[in-house]
Amino acid sequence: MNSHAEDRLTILMPLHQAARWVDTISTTIDRSPAASRLIISDITQVDDALLLLEDRHLGDERITFRREAGVADWRVHVNELLSLVHTEFFSIMPQDDEFYPGYYEELIAALDARPSAGLAFGVIDKLDMQRMEMTRMERVPCELGVKPPWREAIHLDLHWNLGIPYRGVVRREFNRPLPMFPHDYADQIWVFSIALSTYLVEVPSAIYLKRYHDTNTHHTWKPLTGDQRLEILLHEIDTQLASQPAERRAARRKLIQIYRERE
Repeated sequence: MNSHAEDRLTILMPLHQAARWVDTISTTIDRSPAASRLIISDITQVDDALLLLEDRHLGDERITFRREAGVADWRVHVNELLSLVHTEFFSIMPQDDEFYPGYYEELIAALDARPSAGLAFGVIDKLDMQRMEMTRMERVPCELGVKPPWREAIHLDLHWNLGIPYRGVVRREFNRPLPMFPHDYADQIWVFSIALSTYLVEVPSAIYLKRYHDTNTHHTWKPLTGDQRLEILLHEIDTQLASQPAERRAARRKLIQIYRERE
C-alpha cells in the first residue's frame, strides 16, 4: 500500500461478480485523488475481475488488491474493509457506480471547512439502465447542523433515504461496522448510527452516479416492519449514546413516541 504521509482518504471497494464493471471500476480509480489509498477486495473470486484490474493498473502505488476467502455477505465484506482504515477519512465505493471528477476533493474540503461534521455527501443521479432514464434523487429535506445530532438523525430517518450519505466521506473517528442484524438496509442503519453522534453536511456540487440494474444487491432486500425498524434504531441509540445518558433517554422517548403515533 502507498504509505505516503499526505494520504488522507481511503476508498474501500468490495467486489463480487465484478467482471462486468471493470471499466467502471477503472474510471473510479482514475478519478480518485492522487493522495488517496484504494483497497480493492474480492472475497468470493468467482471471476477474473481483480486480475483484469491488476493488469490494467499495474504500478499504481495507491492501490492494494486484496484476496481473502470469505462468505458472500456484503456486510461482512464491508466490515472487513472498514477494519483496515488508517487514514483521516474513508469512503465505501460500490463496484457498479461512478462519481464525477472532483467528487472526493469537494467532500473532504467540506469536512475541513466544518470540523463539527463527521460525514459529507453529495447528490445522486440515478440511472435506470433498463429504460436509460436519469433522475436526481431527493435532496436532504431539512437544514443540517441546527438541531442536536440525534434529533437530526431521527428526522432524516423518518423523512429521507439515509442510504444516500452511505456513499459519502466519513471521518475515521466515526468509523464503525455495519450492523449485522437479520434484516436488510444495513446501509441506512449505519448512517443513522453515525448521525447520532455527529453532523452530516450536503455538498450539492459533488455528484455521484448510481446505476439501477437487474443485479443490484438491494433488489433482494425486504422492507422492515415498523416494529423491526424501531427495535434496530433503539439498539443503535443505546449503543452510540451510551456515554450520554440524558441524550440517550431523550432520543429513545422521541423515537418511541413517533412510532406509537404512526400505529
